[in-house]
Amino acid sequence: MTANALLAIYDTVTQPDRWKSTLDTVARSIGAIGGGLYVRRLDDRPYDFLSMSSTYDRLGMEEYMAKYAHLEAPQWQYLGRQPPLRLVLDDQAGVPREILDARADYVVNREQAGVQRRVAFRMNDIPAWYDAAIFGFGLEHDDIPRASLQALGPLLPHLAKAVEVGRSFTLLRARYRAALAVLDHILVGIAIALPSGEFIVHNAEAARILDAADGVALGRNRRLLLANPGQQEAVEAAIRLAGRTLGGEAGRAATLARLPRRSGSHPYLLEVTPLADTGGELDRSLAGALVMLVDPDHVPPDSIRRAATVYDLTPAESGVLELLIGGSSGPEITERRGTAPETVKSQIAAVMAKTGARNRGDLIRRILRVMPPVA
Repeated sequence: MTANALLAIYDTVTQPDRWKSTLDTVARSIGAIGGGLYVRRLDDRPYDFLSMSSTYDRLGMEEYMAKYAHLEAPQWQYLGRQPPLRLVLDDQAGVPREILDARADYVVNREQAGVQRRVAFRMNDIPAWYDAAIFGFGLEHDDIPRASLQALGPLLPHLAKAVEVGRSFTLLRARYRAALAVLDHILVGIAIALPSGEFIVHNAEAARILDAADGVALGRNRRLLLANPGQQEAVEAAIRLAGRTLGGEAGRAATLARLPRRSGSHPYLLEVTPLADTGGELDRSLAGALVMLVDPDHVPPDSIRRAATVYDLTPAESGVLELLIGGSSGPEITERRGTAPETVKSQIAAVMAKTGARNRGDLIRRILRVMPPVA
């Protein structure tokens, strides 16, 4: 993994028009000739492409999809059953390689784009749709080189995170037309911290949370101050780990913590996103951590309604979800809804099972992922 590839990936968060050149950069860094980003939805349309590298300009994607996308359905279905960030070779979906190579879409890829073999991975586990990336390798490769797969592996969580966060920025840019002010319209506290823990920039929601000094604040040295001393060291360590890409840990997407509040209100949710470099190939000067602060009492209602649709919740389960997000306990939900305790317990279990959440903090994260929290 190269510093140029990683920097290019995160440049797309606020500049999505750079995905084309970024995919070119990533492809070169792993020995591929091109790549693409896609959204696979559960409807009649096989998939939508978000961006393609310059290699695929010659294909004409609208015409390609109309003629050949249906042929790829078995591979997309197989990919949809795999866990996020697992690399899947094109001949691992149950279709023999000799059939693939004779298939019309593979013939067109070879003749017009020079692509022989492909590898893909899905980026998230939202049930109604998922993002995916595919990289193509040239005609000289009967098999994708192991070194290329090893080079691609450490980039997977960064590609997934850039697409996820970038979706919020894309919506904001279209709505507000002000790149420098978009962060202030996100109802999640967002900050960039150095490995030392010093905050170099943060948005209005982060400022609101920090200024309240209700369990978490920003000290004179612009570092976090937590009410819980036992968490102070752990959070500082998470920021150091996130900022030092050279010493990152494999497979780690984030560090998550619940921050108690002196007021007794529902704890804040803090997430530190690391830039993990398992190969140790990045320049030590490349450092920084994305820190997110979520106030459970400020989850937008639109996110809850969207989540109810995405996760196929019943009206009763949707009502329980809203109370759970608001911090209500089981007995409090029973009292407010006038429902038997056994019924509420069953509804809470259904909400957690359908969303795949492990706890309340995880539930909030999943709800916020469904719809960017934009004011």
